[in-house]
Amino acid sequence: MKTYLSVFFFAIALSLSAQVVVSDGTPATIHDSAVFELQSTSKGFLAPKMTTAEREAISPLTAGLLVFDITLNKFYVYSGTAWVTSASNWLGSTSRIKLLPNDFVGTLGGGKGDKTALSLYDDDADDDSYSMTTSENSSYLVAFVALPTGYKATSVKIYGTSTSESFYVFEGDITTTSNLEVSGNDDYLGSATITTSGGTVTFASAISSTDTNYLIVAVSFTTKGTDQLYGGYVSIEPI
Repeated sequence: MKTYLSVFFFAIALSLSAQVVVSDGTPATIHDSAVFELQSTSKGFLAPKMTTAEREAISPLTAGLLVFDITLNKFYVYSGTAWVTSASNWLGSTSRIKLLPNDFVGTLGGGKGDKTALSLYDDDADDDSYSMTTSENSSYLVAFVALPTGYKATSVKIYGTSTSESFYVFEGDITTTSNLEVSGNDDYLGSATITTSGGTVTFASAISSTDTNYLIVAVSFTTKGTDQLYGGYVSIEPI
């Protein structure tokens, strides 16, 4: 009986006002920008809870739909084209994924395949700003970047001291071997020269996140210890 009364009085409130406030105490004035407001100092808002399978089975969908996925323990909002999680696990924001110096690992060139030791370089003892360099000639610093679900990557920007070294961007897949050749490689997305103001590779077509893809950023160093890598970022936007 309590449920029916609550629905009845809520329906009356909707018919009398363009704005609705629900409170577990004495209602305060509803904010001018809100059509519906919940007020409490001891309780929270409980969104619909469901498994991933149940969430993905919802039809039809509309932009702004909010649920809590109990399989992944995250809130999800439907953007209009894809489910987007509000629980981010990448460094940056909803427009960038930051690439920090220690996100890069070292590999030797010439097909040798072994890793090379990396060292943090103190650019200035006064301000303790650090970058990454290599301890071997003809080597690469490589970063592997996961794309958040519901987003697409549009470009990569890298900062460093070099004016002659380049970086290369590829699309990898966790289900197969990644091809890091530039010529005749469909996974190759572009290259640019490293500069202190940032070198940028803008993709001809945005790379949408899938269940298995990721980006590979490979920075080339010809001479060990000479050029420094500061970091960079991947520009992203909702699909």
